[in-house]
Formats: sequence, C-alpha cells, structure tokens
Amino acid sequence: MDARALGSAMYSTAMAIEHSAAILYGPTTELRIEVNADFRHGSFAYELLTSPEARDWAGAALYTAATLTVPQLRELVARLREAITLVKWLRRGPITETLPMQEGGQDNVIVRSGDNTTVVHAKTLILARNAYVREDLGNAVKPVAKPGINEVSFRGDGEPATVAKGEETYFEDLPGDEEPLHDAVNEEILVIVSPTFEEGKWRFARPDGSHIWAQIADEDYLQKVRASPGTREVFGWGDALLVQLRTVVTRNRASGKFKSTFEVMRVIRKIEPPQTDMFAGESSPSREA
Repeated sequence: MDARALGSAMYSTAMAIEHSAAILYGPTTELRIEVNADFRHGSFAYELLTSPEARDWAGAALYTAATLTVPQLRELVARLREAITLVKWLRRGPITETLPMQEGGQDNVIVRSGDNTTVVHAKTLILARNAYVREDLGNAVKPVAKPGINEVSFRGDGEPATVAKGEETYFEDLPGDEEPLHDAVNEEILVIVSPTFEEGKWRFARPDGSHIWAQIADEDYLQKVRASPGTREVFGWGDALLVQLRTVVTRNRASGKFKSTFEVMRVIRKIEPPQTDMFAGESSPSREA
C-alpha cells in the first residue's frame, strides 16, 4: 500500500495511544513510541517497554519512563481496542442510559442504546466518548477507504478490533453527540471528480473550486450508472450534474467542532462540457457514450 497512507495511520495510532494514556492515567503521562513497520504488507507493530530492563509484548512498540506499570500498559492497549468495538456498536443509536456495576472486581458499566444493551469497562466508555481519541482513531483507519484495502485490524492480547470498509466514518461523531444547526436542500451544479460504483461517497468539485464528498441517494440514477454496457450512464472529463443537494451542518457538543455532510437527493440532469474546436473550420470531436 502507499507508504504515505500507512505513515499517517501510524502517526494517528500513536496519537490515539498518547491521548488515551493522558486521559486514563493523567496528563503528565509521557510515552515515547517506536514502531516496527512492514510497508510491503501494510502493517506495523509496537513493543511496550517500561524500562530498558523490563520488556513485555502487548501488540503495540512503546517506551515509557517508568510512569506506567506493565499491567497499566496492557490495560491501555486493551481499553483502546475495546473502545473501537464500542464505537462501532454505538452506531445503532445514541446512548440513552449508563448504569455502573461491579462484576468480577472490575468497574464495568451497562450501556443502553434504546432496547440494546452492552457491558464495557468504565475506562472503555470514557475513551469511546472522547472526541479527540475518536478523531485519532478515525485518521488511523482512513486507509480502509482506499481501493484494495478491506479492513484495518488492531491486534494484541484478546480479541482484535477490526474496522471494515465503510466503517471508517463511524469515528467522526457518536449518535446524539451532534447538535443540528442547519439542514437544507438546494439545487447545485457539481462537477464529477471521482464516482464510485460500489457503496460509498462520490467526490465532486463545486463551481468555486472547493471539493466535497457526497452520498448518492437517488436510486433511479444509480441504476443508470450500474446498468449494462450500452445503456449505462457514462462519464467523461468535465462532466457535471445538476442535483438537489442536501447539506447538513452539525456541531459536536463535546469538542465544539463543526461538520458538514452532503447527500445528493436527486440527479436532475447531466451537464457535458462544451465541445471546442482544435482548428478553425473543423468539427468538434464527438464524445462516445
């Protein structure tokens, strides 16, 4: 895979670990992180060290100046993996209730979302609800959106946490964390930059040059795109769409960050670029459909 994408994921994973350590064990917790990376196979591992004399493998290469014990380092990695799984579980709806419970000497919490419940460690819930940790994790799993990558897996002791294609957006905001500020549908012209023929968002350019990613909700138009050769919608350089575009603006209650999401509700028509003559007096080349 692209080493630049892997490098960004490595950095974001390190930031998620650092932020989680500060949240769970205090802001003065300092970690020095070293990585063994395999760019050919798109993987990397960390080794946890509490001192030059004491080594312990836990699926991620971390050095700390005797601030954390080996059990704390193990817990740090485990809670972060559990937080990834919990964020995925919470996509079914907002948290409606949390109830503390004692089970096996651990500080567990019952998390309720509508009629669904799950039991997690209290520290796992803290990490999953932290907007900055989720942002780090979201950046760490971005490579899964690229063609040819189907999942990103975080491994160590216990069950791995896996993020599949299409789940990389789960870390942006938890259901219920967003404060709706604006929701409107307007006609716009969008230039096609990167269509997708599977599930996912299309990349468009606006007339002002800015780019957006938008889901296509118009099933009739998607059927034209996925039709048999000879009948399907064909795109060329400079093609644009006149659409009804839904724009939703929200603000995260925890971090105060704004977010805009876009959805094409209806494709009105395709707009082809003008045909230009290379030589005066000659006809323009035709576009193949």
